[in-house]
Amino acid sequence: MTHAEIATHLHGEEKVPGWWCQMVAVRYEQERGLRESLQTCRGDFAATGSRTLAAPMKTVFGAVAEEKGRRGWCPDAPLVVTKATPGKSVRARWGDGKGRVSFYFLPAPGGKVRFSVDHMGLPSAKEAARMKAWWGERLDRMKERVER
Repeated sequence: MTHAEIATHLHGEEKVPGWWCQMVAVRYEQERGLRESLQTCRGDFAATGSRTLAAPMKTVFGAVAEEKGRRGWCPDAPLVVTKATPGKSVRARWGDGKGRVSFYFLPAPGGKVRFSVDHMGLPSAKEAARMKAWWGERLDRMKERVER
């Protein structure tokens, strides 16, 4: 069965909620050697990361959406912003245009912001693991910068 067929079966026959269908299908594929760790259903790889930031949404969003803001925590990222929806998301092309990066913002209790990054279109599990660590360092810098 394909990934979609597995998820459809879980949802329709087993009554597993939508998001969990994806998670179970991915884990099943990994256990059977049909998918590597960090591999997407398209066959490429992705690196993700997130932090909860004790800063206003406007500050966090500006630190990502504006080039000047990104220089403070992620100066070495070859990002070209293609779409920015205030308080929700920023989408960008990575370097040569083969990779895509999406940043997401969610309000969190206490005036905090849940901030995440998805870097998609990576060529291998090794590169995805390297980029996951790389983004982790950048997210830590972001946290230090906006929580001053």
